[in-house]
Amino acid sequence: RSQLAVTATISGIVDGTGSGIAALGQLAVGFISDTAGWTIIFILIAVLLAIGGVFCILISYWDKKKREPAFVPVKNADEKESDVSDVSDSKDEEEISLLGHNLVDNF
Repeated sequence: RSQLAVTATISGIVDGTGSGIAALGQLAVGFISDTAGWTIIFILIAVLLAIGGVFCILISYWDKKKREPAFVPVKNADEKESDVSDVSDSKDEEEISLLGHNLVDNF
């Protein structure tokens, strides 16, 4: 129950901080448009969107990389080196597992 309270507190802090920064952003838009013009505002929006897009692509790439199974056959003491590299496609679903979890059930 205490973990739920901590999660709610952190969520509230993040939401409150985001709201405050959004309000300051609106003040900045008014100040910048009066001093430098609306063209600078639209250029700033385009640059920030590009930066956000790059971050989204990076996060998606890192998440995909983290979820890829690293299936490496383990060599027993009595197997030769050539036996390990020859992985057969005819294995049952129960035999193909990663850390004890069936890979087929995860999809």
